[in-house]
Amino acid sequence: MKKRFEIIYSVIPCVDSFADVGCDHGIISLEMIKNEKCKTLYYSDVSSPSLKKAEKLLAGYENAKGVVCDGLKLIPPCDCVLIAGMGGENIIEIISSAPFLPEFFVLQPMKNCDKVRKLLLEKGYKILKDFKFSALNTFYDLILAQKIKSFNLDVYSEEELFYGRDNLISPTEDFLDFLKEEIAVKEHIALSLSGEKQKKFCEKLSKEKALYERLRVKR
Repeated sequence: MKKRFEIIYSVIPCVDSFADVGCDHGIISLEMIKNEKCKTLYYSDVSSPSLKKAEKLLAGYENAKGVVCDGLKLIPPCDCVLIAGMGGENIIEIISSAPFLPEFFVLQPMKNCDKVRKLLLEKGYKILKDFKFSALNTFYDLILAQKIKSFNLDVYSEEELFYGRDNLISPTEDFLDFLKEEIAVKEHIALSLSGEKQKKFCEKLSKEKALYERLRVKR
């Protein structure tokens, strides 16, 4: 598997039933069923031509079923759902319109990760893992969340929602590299601004620089 798939696969728990939504080529689905990390597999995509790539890869596995559908609408209730490589808004729409909520979500949003975190907390999930990693010169966010039975919902600060709690408590080298690159890009943007707009932009940039220095020392 490619590094990105390997990292996503590594956080998926062993479960009885697993759904890979927007499965693309079905690489993670194959690893799940082949290595017996799940007993029953559902893999889906929004169009039949898209699903055929995964169907070819998973041919021969009787406990793997391909489903053409939007999100989770035609997938039976299962223990864990993976949604990777989609925008945060798409992931939010899938979860919000889902006919069931699994015990576990493994999510890898391409953007708007703060909104995804917020929705998970509102739906009664505890975020078990939430970290940024780098693969092929691209940074990705990865979240593992579990549905909790109590009514003591977790409360995140704005900073935790935006960056992810794990990234702030135990920053990885990849997360620090991400911040460093973000700061460099924003410093370049600041040079093109002027007046009040530049002042406000630089105030936000200063906070990000302070965060980087704080986490660099912690690391």
